[in-house]
Amino acid sequence: EALIGARIDFDTDQIPAADPRRRQPVSIDRKNVSYRDLLDDVLDETPFSYSLQRDHIAIVPKDQDE
Repeated sequence: EALIGARIDFDTDQIPAADPRRRQPVSIDRKNVSYRDLLDDVLDETPFSYSLQRDHIAIVPKDQDE
């Protein structure tokens, strides 16, 4: 896909405010999944979504994901 290796940007100050446990790094082992499915799974139970930009993926609050 076009965004393989794309940078993922987010405001680090928003994460602890949402849930301090989210500040811990995670490891994900998935195969044959799209980046959209992966991001949907990872962000599902958070107050965040993502916005596809020309050269990166922005993690944004769900009310700003248009």
